[in-house]
Amino acid sequence: MVKRLIVFLAIFGLILAPVSNTLAEEPEPMFSGPPESLEDVKTMFSRALGVFPAGVKAAFDWAKSFWRQLFQKLRSWWEANLADKFLAWAKSIWQKTKELFFKRGAIFKEEFGKEKTEMEEDIKKEIPKWWEKFWEKFKEIIK
Repeated sequence: MVKRLIVFLAIFGLILAPVSNTLAEEPEPMFSGPPESLEDVKTMFSRALGVFPAGVKAAFDWAKSFWRQLFQKLRSWWEANLADKFLAWAKSIWQKTKELFFKRGAIFKEEFGKEKTEMEEDIKKEIPKWWEKFWEKFKEIIK
C-alpha cells in the first residue's frame, strides 16, 4: 500500500511540477491601463490575439514532447519488467478459455441432440391430439 502511494505521488509530482512552474511565473503586464479610445481597444485586442496562438502552440509542443518522453520511458520499463509475464499470463488465460468453450461445445451438442429427440417425441404425441381438438371445435362452429 505504501509503495503504491509513493509511486502515485511520484507520478503526480512529475505531472504537476511543470504546470506549477508555469503558473508561478508572473507575466509582464501587457497593458498599462484601460483603453482611452476605440483605437486603443482595437490595438489591445489585436496584441492579445497575436500572443494567444503562439502561447497555445508553445504549450501544445511542450505537452506533446513531455507525453512522448513519458510514453517512451513507460514503454521501455514495461518491456524490461512486465511484458513477458503479462504475455505468459494472457496466453494461459486464453488456453483455459478455449478449453472451457470446447468442452461446453461438446456438452451443448449432446444436450441439443437430447432436446431434439424429446421435442420430436412430443410433437408425435401432441399433434394428433391437437388435430382432434381442432376438428371437434370446427364441427361445433359449423353446427
